[in-house]
Order: sequence, then C-alpha cells, then structure tokens
Amino acid sequence: MSGRAGGNVRHTIKMAMCVLAVVAALVIVVVGRSTSPASLLPRVTSSADGAVLYVDFASVVNLPLGARVLARGTQIGTLESIDLVPNAARLRLGLQSQAHIPSGTRAELRQSTLLGDIYVALIPPPAASGGESTMLDDGAVIPLADTDPGPQVEDIIVNLADFMSGGSILRVQESIRKVNQSIDVPGADLAAASRVGAEDIADLAQGTRQLNSMITSLQAAAAEMAANPDALAYSFSGAGQFGLRAVFNSVTEGFKLVAGSSALAAGLSWLTPRLAQLNPFLDKLVPLLRSYSARSTQFNGNLGAMIDVGQRSVVPFVKNGAISVDKLSVDDKDVTTAVSSVLRMIGALR
Repeated sequence: MSGRAGGNVRHTIKMAMCVLAVVAALVIVVVGRSTSPASLLPRVTSSADGAVLYVDFASVVNLPLGARVLARGTQIGTLESIDLVPNAARLRLGLQSQAHIPSGTRAELRQSTLLGDIYVALIPPPAASGGESTMLDDGAVIPLADTDPGPQVEDIIVNLADFMSGGSILRVQESIRKVNQSIDVPGADLAAASRVGAEDIADLAQGTRQLNSMITSLQAAAAEMAANPDALAYSFSGAGQFGLRAVFNSVTEGFKLVAGSSALAAGLSWLTPRLAQLNPFLDKLVPLLRSYSARSTQFNGNLGAMIDVGQRSVVPFVKNGAISVDKLSVDDKDVTTAVSSVLRMIGALR
C-alpha cells in the first residue's frame, strides 16, 4: 500500500509541474508580444539630468529600443521610445548631460556591419565661420527633412535577389557580347580608330570657346522667346504657320531665281569667247548700212535707201490702207474692167 501511495504522489507532482510549465509558457508568450527583447539587454542610459532629443524618421525598420546614439563615433545616449506622428516615426533619444547638439544637426540610421546592430548617428553641420553655432534646446525636434533612414538590409537583399534571378546578369552579358562583336571587326585597325577618336575629342576640347558661344547664343534666343510670349504663340498658331510657310516658299523661289540666273549665265557662256570678234564684225557691217553724211540726221547708203522706201511707200500705204492699181492683165489680155466690176459688186472697190 505504501508503494502505491508513493507512486500516486509522484504522478501528481509530475502533472502539477506540467501545468506550471504550460502556464509559464503562456505568460512568456503574452509578455513577449508587448516586450522587445532588446529592452532586456544591458545598455547605457542617460543620466537623470540629461537632455531629451526627438528625431523624426520616415522608417525605423529593425531599430530596437535601447539602440545607441553616436556623435562623431562616440556614444552619447540611447533610444528610449518610438512613437508615431503624422507621416513619420518619432524617436525619443535620451542624451548624456555633457552632450551638446548644435543646430542644423542631421540624423541617420547606420550599421557598423552588414548584419550589425542599427544605431542613430547624429551628424553636426560644418563649423560656421565667424562665431559659435547655437545648440539645440532640451526637447528639440530634428525634422524629417534632416533625417535619412538609409538603405535597409532587407531591401538590399531583395534587390540583389531580383538582380540575380531576374536575368539582369544575362542581359548585361548579352550587351557586352554585342559590344565585343561590333568592335571585333576582322582586319580593322582599332588603334587608328582610337587615335582618330582621341584627336576628335581633343579638337572638341580645344573648341570650347565656340561651344560656349553657341550655348550663349541659344540662351539669348531662348530668353528672347520667353520675353515675347505673344509672338511665340502667334508663331505656333494657324496664321503664324501660314506666314512661316509663305516665308519658306519665298526663300525657295529666291533660290530658284538664283539658280535660274546661274543657268542663264552658263547658257550665255558661249558668247564670251566671241565678244573679241564683235568690233571687227561691226567695222564690216556699218559701211554696208550707212555711208558718210555731213549731218547726223541724214542717212546715206543702204540705210538711207531703206528709210526712203519706208517714208515714200510703206508709211503712206499703212496710213491710207489702199492699193493703187492701173492695169491688170492675164495672158497679155487686159482684164482691168472685168475685175473692177467684180470688186465693185462685192464692195471691195469703190
């Protein structure tokens, strides 16, 4: 009986210990949901009379409570709490009493190694010349514009995985292969090509003055266009396009005129070698047309005879418009009377 009683006691003790273990596990789980393991680690805390500094970050992923606060590589405080404010996560930093933070200080989240712990780095501004910089007061806030959360390890790993598995390396290799194919030309003198390219680059470097002049001209033209928006708007309107087209047409016709005159000059080029023979030709022609006369208004010779015919015969005929006929004959027979009668009948002769 005593042995059976002892076995029951041991069984009861085992059951009680199992129940206590389950209860302890539940307590650890519940407490662990609201307690950061980092808060259980030993850390440097601010002194009782130390200052408090608030810093806003866009993201504080993996930043534990109790994280170190460093300035110029020296720890000056710890992270006490993290609260949410509109568009940011606000860190409460407990600083040591001897820490002084100048105005304009920036804050960054950094890691000593790729997998090391994250800490808050306070970066003071460059030393201002001509006086001492002011210090931040107790409870001051470094705004979101002066903070940088830095790259997260998770984001780096994800991007690296995408780069490795997304075919980026293969695409880079294909691009390099195509470049090599375009350069590796059989029989090509790559050294000469490189030398010519270097000479071209040197010429461009020596022509920076002309390049500056071109850029200055473009800047002046852009400024003139910006200073007269009405004219620019007219240029892009329907009427402006019509006028611009008319200008282009006028320029085109002007070029055609110049081209035509050059063609005319080319067509008359045969005359140039014969100009030297013009004077001897005129020496022979002038005596045939006109002989010597005492007065400049009197023409003798063939030209005078032609003028006389014109004055005596051609001009009167043109003025009167009639023909004087004395006799008409056909086969030596006089038919003047018969023809006159027929002409009078049709009204051609009065």
